[in-house]
Amino acid sequence: MKQGLSRIGRLFKNANKKKIAISAVAAIAVVTTGTWGALFASTKIAEAKMARDCDNNAIMYCGAVNVGEFVSKYNKNSTGDLDNIYAHYGLSSSELARFQKTAKLGYVTKSGDVVLDGKVVGTNSQSVGRQTMAGSSKVVINGKTYYQRPTSVSFASNSIPALIMMNGDQVEFVALTACGNAILPHPKGEAPKYSCDMLNEEAVSGKTDTFNFSSKVTAEHGAKLSKVVYDFGDGTPTVTKTNPSEKVSHTYKPGKFTAKVTAYFTVNGETQIKTATACTKPVEVKQPPVPVYACVSLTAKLAPNTKNKYTFTATAKAENGATLKSGDFDFGDTAKQAGVAAQGLTVAADHEYTKDGTYTATATLTFNVGNTTKTATCQVVVTPSTPQPPIYSCTGLAVAQKSRTDFEFKASGSATNATITGYRYIVRDSADKVLETKDLSLTDTLQYSQTTVGTYSVSAQVLVTVNGQAKVTDESDTCRKPFEVKPEEVPPVAECTALTAVLKSGTRDTYDYSASTKIEGKDASVVNYLFDFGDGNQQTTTGNTASHTYAKDGTWKSRVTVTFMVAGQQVQKTSDACAAQTTVQPPEECKPGIPVGDSRCTECKPGVPTGSAECQECKPGVPMGSPACTPTCQNGGIPSTSAECAPTCDNGGKSMQECQPAALPATGAEAALPGLFGTSALAGAGYYWRQSRKAIKNRLPRK
Repeated sequence: MKQGLSRIGRLFKNANKKKIAISAVAAIAVVTTGTWGALFASTKIAEAKMARDCDNNAIMYCGAVNVGEFVSKYNKNSTGDLDNIYAHYGLSSSELARFQKTAKLGYVTKSGDVVLDGKVVGTNSQSVGRQTMAGSSKVVINGKTYYQRPTSVSFASNSIPALIMMNGDQVEFVALTACGNAILPHPKGEAPKYSCDMLNEEAVSGKTDTFNFSSKVTAEHGAKLSKVVYDFGDGTPTVTKTNPSEKVSHTYKPGKFTAKVTAYFTVNGETQIKTATACTKPVEVKQPPVPVYACVSLTAKLAPNTKNKYTFTATAKAENGATLKSGDFDFGDTAKQAGVAAQGLTVAADHEYTKDGTYTATATLTFNVGNTTKTATCQVVVTPSTPQPPIYSCTGLAVAQKSRTDFEFKASGSATNATITGYRYIVRDSADKVLETKDLSLTDTLQYSQTTVGTYSVSAQVLVTVNGQAKVTDESDTCRKPFEVKPEEVPPVAECTALTAVLKSGTRDTYDYSASTKIEGKDASVVNYLFDFGDGNQQTTTGNTASHTYAKDGTWKSRVTVTFMVAGQQVQKTSDACAAQTTVQPPEECKPGIPVGDSRCTECKPGVPTGSAECQECKPGVPMGSPACTPTCQNGGIPSTSAECAPTCDNGGKSMQECQPAALPATGAEAALPGLFGTSALAGAGYYWRQSRKAIKNRLPRK
């Protein structure tokens, strides 16, 4: 080993500074892991022998062989970027003090392992430098570019010393001593885990003011519990324990408090304080109960059929440890009775007075309260005298309607020198006919149902016992009440049922509208009517009628929508029955293009009234009186009915038959057209045609 160290010393002595970064690391390769172990055994020797890289690739120029030198160079920050680079790789400026306090010397291997105290705390490491080399990748930190590569690429030796800061069992920051280059490993361990998990509270058996407290904490992966501190929340001094499961007993005064435990841990050489909601507990200590003892009442009940014999009963209240023991009675007439044993919370005694009068009876009750006795008194005034006649009456009758048809009746009464045993109920209709009679006990009520609509009444009588005999009170107005079965309410109905449209008399384009509705029930009414006349015009009215004049001819579909108020809410209703169709005809004309009523309708021609003789025509354009209005023959002026207008030949006076020859003349045409037309036929037809043209000519009117 000594020979190896000598060689390293000579190497550094003769080395060129620029070659230190490579040659020094190469020289270190001759030192085995065992050699580093021997070097670290003597820190001063190790620091003196460590290689330094004083070149441009070093993050921290010439590195730092110990924590003090590292912190000094970090604070000086001659390159101006050390804080940014080291923060990027796990050492922020706020953690520099912890680094100075806890960082240790270890080493990083070429294979990427980070070793501290003989234990691998990180693997697959990469180192960062200022210059690139094969296998590097760029890393930009605060705008500047650096180069990161696996240690298998950047290391020339098998291992290089490093300053290592741990976070519990987990490596947090690594820097090579030779050059200050940061190492980025894959941590193997876990970060410290520490917390205050729970404050346990349990009441001490048999005590209401004392509790035992303990706690539960977590301290793992390098975190160590220092202590737990209990604050009981009542202003008393805190209690510190190093074992959280150790029970701490505390006694409270009455009140409400919040107990709390705080856990203190040592983590990476620093104190960390933890608490939590689960590490608090509410505590309540109630005031001890105060014994209660009292004489609540003293009653005097007159024995039946007597005027002066009473049963006195004293009732007590005893709580929170107080108990009723006995009672002493002073009846107010010099007679007394002492030491009457209690029966639960009552003490009773009988006494008969020998004289009439007014007396004040007193009961003095004795209570056991803890180890002492206490007393309490109460009084009652009695007036023994001649027995009074029994008095009893019906004092009231309550009627409750459960539904439209269901009712409940409850009577009340009073009695002196008599005992009420029950009540008699009598139900009658409006004609005072008894429908039901029923006797019930004091506590019962009469449940009565009636489905028939109408007005009814119920009366009550008090049933009593007087000196062993059953009695009943008379009926009275005080205990007679009416009730009514009303008709079943019909749900409100609101509907629009019809719309009628009638052409207003004397018009052709104005219609009167009327809407009809159906309304049933007290909770329905009409708010308004909205008439839509179908031509883009509408009219809202509070009444059910409206009138509208149409501006154009045509057929229009109108509709009315009725707004109802139903059970406090507005609803709108319409229907097919609430629609109508109206037609506006074009105006009537007396002549084409001239409407009736125009002045031109009263003239047959301009300036000639319709009734004038000039307006009378027998034919279009032929005024009455003209000869052309009378039928004539060919010579004109001879009535057509005259015999002279009978058909004539050329020579006149003969009929056509008379003028026609007996035989038509023969012509050469018959010989020329044998078999097609007979000669006589053709000659006759020609003759007939000539004669008829003459006749027509003679019939035409002559001018």
